[in-house]
Amino acid sequence: MFDRKIILSIDTSTLSLNLSLLLYNGKEEVFSSSKEIKNHASHLPMAIEELLKRGRILLKDLDAISVVSGPGSFTGLRVGIATALGLKCGLKIPLYSISSLSALALNSNKEGSGIALIDARRGEFYSQCFKREKEVLTAYGEPFTLKYKTVKDLTSNLDWGIALIPDTSLNLEFPSKIEVFRNLNLAEIASKESLKRLLNGDKGEDLINPIYVRDADAVIQM
Repeated sequence: MFDRKIILSIDTSTLSLNLSLLLYNGKEEVFSSSKEIKNHASHLPMAIEELLKRGRILLKDLDAISVVSGPGSFTGLRVGIATALGLKCGLKIPLYSISSLSALALNSNKEGSGIALIDARRGEFYSQCFKREKEVLTAYGEPFTLKYKTVKDLTSNLDWGIALIPDTSLNLEFPSKIEVFRNLNLAEIASKESLKRLLNGDKGEDLINPIYVRDADAVIQM
């Protein structure tokens, strides 16, 4: 007999607002939502409320919160993390985080050395190198930006790659070894990874810092 566990996961790292509600009682049941919006802050509370209604779950029933910590949209990350921290403090439940690039890399099951790429606009990707051995995924180095035009050269010696290109108008050519996704709900991946941590007794994180690898699109000019 399993005790039911319920995890709400938030991803505001891209142009889309992605949410996932994971119900676990020996098997997983997932409710998710994804919507491309311009203002995460004004839509996030209502989107959470609507998803909880779909799952017939009350806010007080949540056992943990999960959030994607970036790299990604400067303002979006701050909104998602602030909301997750508020829910953690208000409900007194564990909070877990995962980087957007790690979540993306987990969606590939290929072995060896690889790279995860997320469109960062301005002709660049957010990138990070990984290695998978016997289903264990390890990140190498910190996230960095990579120019569109340099992807082919950088990936020539790698075994695999995975790319998330949310902008459907962006038409890029990738080497065949790179899996390309136009729509992928990273919140779903985050919720499943957080469930593993929760079941293993991980008490979560007290503070989460957003992962930035470059300045915001809008900065104050001095």
